[in-house]
Amino acid sequence: SFGSLTDSGESITVTKFVDEADGIGSNDNDTSIPTSAAVVDYVANNAGDGLLLRASFTANSSDSTFNIGTVPNVSGRTYYASRVILNVSTAVSGGSVAGMLVKDNAGAGNTLVAGDEADVAIGTYVIDIDYANALTKNQAVQVQFVQSDNSTAATPTGGVVNAQVEYKYTA
Repeated sequence: SFGSLTDSGESITVTKFVDEADGIGSNDNDTSIPTSAAVVDYVANNAGDGLLLRASFTANSSDSTFNIGTVPNVSGRTYYASRVILNVSTAVSGGSVAGMLVKDNAGAGNTLVAGDEADVAIGTYVIDIDYANALTKNQAVQVQFVQSDNSTAATPTGGVVNAQVEYKYTA
């Protein structure tokens, strides 16, 4: 049952409850009330992203790559990396590993960090990026361990890396 509400001089007649299927965006008015599911759906699709992808990797003698995280896939947004931070807390060793390459699109896309920009020795490597290339939505940003030629895959046997990708988006 719908009714009228009056408060501080405003008189509003409720005409509809908006559920998740109706969508808040298409019911932007002063006469409907959204359900909690409609609000959660609207926030998930329209609020700001966390703006950070993050992961930790411990060498296990079988992986030459690891994913930092997946780029969001919100309609109407274009995502750009602003910074990559690679913190090597235990030196990466074995398998002729000499550097770390960071690429988007599950390792097949744009190079965010070249193999010679981040060492595998203990330290924190901060690489600022110029927003030149859009990240591929709904795909992982990947760290690839490489040999001294900066392109041949290497599989480390030891080491710990904590990785972060900071990003921004345009709508």
